Amino acid sequence: MLHETQSPDQTSESLEYEFSHEQEGTINSLAITMRLVGLMLVVVGSLGVLGSFFSIFFSASVIFSTALLAMLLCSMVVLTIGSLTVHASRNFEAIVWSYGRDITHLMQALKKLRSSYRIQAVVTASLLALFVAAAAAIRVFLR
Repeated sequence: MLHETQSPDQTSESLEYEFSHEQEGTINSLAITMRLVGLMLVVVGSLGVLGSFFSIFFSASVIFSTALLAMLLCSMVVLTIGSLTVHASRNFEAIVWSYGRDITHLMQALKKLRSSYRIQAVVTASLLALFVAAAAAIRVFLR
């Protein structure tokens, strides 16, 4: 809903849609959940990056090192998605605490979510292609 009152520094041209208090409650709940999940992903991703990074240096096996490199890359993806989720949660939270910029904050949050889902789509497609290639290689090897 558009607020009928404006802050002194706003003109009628810059006034954006304002969500109702009920809608802001839903948005705030989403922001809190997103921040919690994002922080957990950052912690898990960071631990994975550190663990695999240090394990690579102490591994004598090439196969084990390759697995650790894969774990390192996956951990970096988890860390990136967690970071994007935390940043998006801040934009959703800003909708609740700001006046006159709800749509701006919503669009910023949606852009960060879009980036997160694009990363997930690329990683998922890559893993699927790798799985298909590995299955084909195993099939050829077993003949």
